[in-house]
Amino acid sequence: MLKLEKLDSASHQHTKVLPLGSIAETSMMHMVQTVPQEFTEIAQHFPIFFAKDPETGQFNLMALLGLNVDENLFVTDGYWQSAYIPLKIQTTPFFLIEETQQRNTEQVSKPALAIDVDSARVQQTQGEALFVQGRATQYLQTKATQLAQFVEGLRFNQQFIEALLAENLLEAVDLDIRFENGEQLNLQGLYTINKEMLVQVPTAAQQEFENLGYVKLITDIFTSMQQVEALISRKNQRSKNLS
Repeated sequence: MLKLEKLDSASHQHTKVLPLGSIAETSMMHMVQTVPQEFTEIAQHFPIFFAKDPETGQFNLMALLGLNVDENLFVTDGYWQSAYIPLKIQTTPFFLIEETQQRNTEQVSKPALAIDVDSARVQQTQGEALFVQGRATQYLQTKATQLAQFVEGLRFNQQFIEALLAENLLEAVDLDIRFENGEQLNLQGLYTINKEMLVQVPTAAQQEFENLGYVKLITDIFTSMQQVEALISRKNQRSKNLS
């Protein structure tokens, strides 16, 4: 459970954040939301799928990190083992919250930067400082920029997903996997883009996809599928190491 506090220089003048790579917080994260700004990098390391939010039923774009729930194949002995770390993970333990302010006769909401003070990476004695002499450090400014980029990417994702759904382009996919040790796995609950339906999209919609940058995103998603085999190889290697 998150314990979010709005950041300010008075309350958090001594707050520090440990580097991401040295903490195994994400070792049980088997998928993470991803956004278009990082698709090219993501596609080189992780497969990209669509998955439904269990509470809202809405589709999200996810980078797959493991083949079982509570399994991240990119964390070993508490350290990240990939050359790229997804933006959502880079921004933790920071979050954007809605802050309501009174302006004249109406209440106005605006985003505010918050931190999860219960995160194991949030410290008082070691790590990256957030404020120095009452001013935000370069580290905090960078995290705020990354977080704003991520939130903007999520908005773009929803537009992209709505466009795909309008053309009936999403289909459920089951991954039937057999590992080297003989174990089998049927991974369900994931969706991808139907290639057969894609070529049937009307010309006008195809042009709109091109104009809005969706074609590049679709290409990146298809490119990322080769990372499924890489995930299986990681799983096989982990099983060997544990045997």
